[in-house]
Amino acid sequence: MLVKRADNPTVYVIDNNTNTKRPLTDWGVYKTSFGNRPIVTLSPSTFETYATSDVFSFQPGSLIKATGSNTVWYILDDNTRYGFRTADEFQYFGFSFDQVIETPSNEVNRFPESAISSLTYHSNGQFIRREGDLTVYRITDRQKQGIPAWDMLLSYTDPRYIAVIPANFSYAYPEGQIITFPDGTLLRSRGSSTVYIIENGQRRPFTTADSFTRRGFSFPDVREVNLTDLSFHNEGDRVE
Repeated sequence: MLVKRADNPTVYVIDNNTNTKRPLTDWGVYKTSFGNRPIVTLSPSTFETYATSDVFSFQPGSLIKATGSNTVWYILDDNTRYGFRTADEFQYFGFSFDQVIETPSNEVNRFPESAISSLTYHSNGQFIRREGDLTVYRITDRQKQGIPAWDMLLSYTDPRYIAVIPANFSYAYPEGQIITFPDGTLLRSRGSSTVYIIENGQRRPFTTADSFTRRGFSFPDVREVNLTDLSFHNEGDRVE
């Protein structure tokens, strides 16, 4: 879940396993890693129940460059950065220069330079599609995971960050399990008033409007989707 205080624009990622909040270091982190997931405004008292943990910076699969520099870096699975040698190499992996996020040099320097001599495959979390094919996949552990619905994709990333790999791209990704809506997504099916939150892969219905707003949610943040897409998630316990 993404949260902030009403009096502070800094956005945090909540880690429910450790009851901590991790500040996002750059707005570009939100755009590349969280799509259009809602940001919940918490009361100061609720906000302070979460201890502040380490920062949440650019994730593997991000394309970044330092302000004032032309070098484009790709964040790898081991949280190092790989610098592209040529524009041809960059474009071979399906990237375009409008996907590169400019960020202060201290953000780039969070990531040590990679020791690899050349790039072979895409990082975890990278969204790709083949040129001439509209099917979008997410790369996980060198496998491609299909995404059954466009609304699911929008919960993960802005579509402009999808790499469109050319026909001559040589690495063949084996097929993995599909991915569905991420935890923290607020949904309802078209024609229904029941609102769900995705938690631990299940859709949990809110019993009342009060149980929804008490968590800091707003109804404009609820995404309306097809019942078929919602049905990818089994129904869990009600949110009282």
